[in-house]
Amino acid sequence: MPEGHGPYTEHVPVNGGGWYDANTPVRSIQKGYLLAAERELYDACSVSADGADWGGAWHGQVLAPGLATLGVPPHDWPVSVFTPLVVDRTGGKLSKSLYVANGAYADLPELFLNLDVLLAEHGDQVLDTLWAEVSRWASDPQRLHRSYTVDYLAALLNEHLAARPAPRAA
Repeated sequence: MPEGHGPYTEHVPVNGGGWYDANTPVRSIQKGYLLAAERELYDACSVSADGADWGGAWHGQVLAPGLATLGVPPHDWPVSVFTPLVVDRTGGKLSKSLYVANGAYADLPELFLNLDVLLAEHGDQVLDTLWAEVSRWASDPQRLHRSYTVDYLAALLNEHLAARPAPRAA
């Protein structure tokens, strides 16, 4: 490959054998480009919901210039909604990459790592509890612009468990 940047084309076979991977900035621009294309295709406003770490500098230094370079006019860019971060006990973002790393979150309860465990321990109603919490974030801006620790969410789940009616005797 020649030095420097310039046009580059790659063919990825559609039926088997092909593999394509892109780094985070490229994936972000691809997602924005595809959402913009869907906007026109479906005559709809595409919305991208991302963690707060994707806002600010990332949006201004990576996504916006990338979409502009690809010729996507700003009025066609997807609307970006930034959500609070869920952070681990060290204050670091709870990360999908670390999540899949062997033992990275060994100190967290299994219910944070496995939906089946969460539902087995708390029942399907726990999803309503989580939805109610997230709805509070959206309706109260001071809650939207902060991060939440796994311990905060654990306390929320424990409150849910304590409020659940005891099973009836058979």
